[in-house]
Amino acid sequence: METKGTAGYLKLNSNRIYILTSQSTASSSEVVINSLNPFMDVILIGELTEGKNVGMEMQKNDKYEWMYWPITLRVTNAVNYDYSAGFKPDIEWNEYDLTQNPTDALLPLGDPDEFMLGKAISLITGVKRSARGMNTLSKSIMRGNLCINRQNVMPLEEC
Repeated sequence: METKGTAGYLKLNSNRIYILTSQSTASSSEVVINSLNPFMDVILIGELTEGKNVGMEMQKNDKYEWMYWPITLRVTNAVNYDYSAGFKPDIEWNEYDLTQNPTDALLPLGDPDEFMLGKAISLITGVKRSARGMNTLSKSIMRGNLCINRQNVMPLEEC
């Protein structure tokens, strides 16, 4: 896809884009996916997205000191696609399921050995990703010694 030659616009020399998703992918991220779908090949790697295709607007009543957020819009694309059930990935991968591939546990952001990023790079370049040995963190997780969330890795007794 190529934009018109207007200064400041990004020119892509591809009609394909790879997007990494999770069950937390929602709202504006899904709007991007939905907006691109009619115009280019969108390859999703990861999990089913949330399916939040609506927007809300805060309504406030100062007299009674309350507010609420009614749904005021529904998002569609050029072909009126409704994605309330989420977007199903082309390549399914749950980054938190260590039984799928424990060597990929919690690699640093941008590490090409992380499965989803590595898979996207492999699809783009045509070069298969190499296997990486299990690191100490992955071994500890598999033994059940650690609990994990996106912000922290800590000993199990502190969870």
